[in-house]
Amino acid sequence: MLFRSLHHCSSARRSRPSAEFGAMAAVMRRWRQAATLVIAAKSVVGRNVGDPGRSFLAAHGTDWPHPALFDYQVLLLGRSNRSSFMPGAMVFPGGLVEEADFSAAWKPLLSRACDSSKCQQNFGLPQTQWPQDRAPLFMRDRSDGLPAEVAFRICAIRETFEESGVLLTIPMEDPKLGTCHNDFVKDVAKMDRWRQLIWDDATNFSRMCTTLNCIPDIWALHEWSDWLTPVNYPVSPNRYDTVFFITCSNNLSSAVQDNTETVLVEWLVPSDALSRFESASFWLPPPQLYELSRLCRIPSLELLQNFSKKRAAQHGTQRWLPVILQGADGILSLLPGDDIYPEWASTSGEAEPRPECPLTMTELRAKSRALHRFEIREKHTVSLLCSVQPGGGHLVPFSKESSRNPSLL
Repeated sequence: MLFRSLHHCSSARRSRPSAEFGAMAAVMRRWRQAATLVIAAKSVVGRNVGDPGRSFLAAHGTDWPHPALFDYQVLLLGRSNRSSFMPGAMVFPGGLVEEADFSAAWKPLLSRACDSSKCQQNFGLPQTQWPQDRAPLFMRDRSDGLPAEVAFRICAIRETFEESGVLLTIPMEDPKLGTCHNDFVKDVAKMDRWRQLIWDDATNFSRMCTTLNCIPDIWALHEWSDWLTPVNYPVSPNRYDTVFFITCSNNLSSAVQDNTETVLVEWLVPSDALSRFESASFWLPPPQLYELSRLCRIPSLELLQNFSKKRAAQHGTQRWLPVILQGADGILSLLPGDDIYPEWASTSGEAEPRPECPLTMTELRAKSRALHRFEIREKHTVSLLCSVQPGGGHLVPFSKESSRNPSLL
């Protein structure tokens, strides 16, 4: 393939000896596992919400879709500049999974919200035969604890509450599955105290839910994507395996930063967030940039809810490891399906030299048929190119380049 043919580059596609695959399970333990939540919430109804298609793209040419098209906004948080990972970035809420998220203490609480016959298997979450390439973090075994599909949802809900104060739970006395009741607790001071207690000790989340007679609404969360930190990511030595969930709500909840991990909270239309990134108002890491570009394909909250629920049940989540290539005039972040994405991408978590190539990004683009990459020239000068179907029944990200180049989707 093309990666091999670029003999000027210092790295090439390579296969892995079979003996090394036997150690893969042990190697993956060095990755820190995390969960992130994309919350799409109903806002002022747009003037022209509809099913996006060719007319949607043609009407806006090379501009981002107009914010008035959307009837929802998504929650983004500004990370502290003191953060050890992605300082100063605007991100979706989320964080590291804790042992408390797998605790058996959750079982009696969750069982109250689902039919007893369904609770025997993952507390009523959809059961299906996902493909073999489903994200491995869902295979995590906790013996008597919760299944991974449940624990990572609890993690996403807990971290969202810690960082933003948005509590995605349902009351025990009225557990309508799939419906988030975010504002049933009105005592702000009490909730702030709980946020601090949970930040100090994750086991306090189950204690809070028991005290307040509420249940984490795991049923409203749908698997969306799974991103690994590139092994040669130049800024931080930390490596994360992060599952992204999505949830749609008819309630636009008030959100408040914790002033420790987060210093800003904003509800934004996806295309507006991308415009502000482009104008250098704030910085979006590549996964957030990619997922917001996906959301630009569906400006209707109802359509997004239907799509995300159906897609997750049929396809689950695939894990992606971006691979960074240093070009002559910038950085390429390669994604699966790209012509020059390596046949085997290391998931060892060890720092590796960044492959270098004397060709420019334009020259590399011309040599490729299948494009699935970021071209990064400067921090806010980023082009997302996608001429392939991402797989997993998923949305192709919207990009300005797609309207300029017919070969891009």
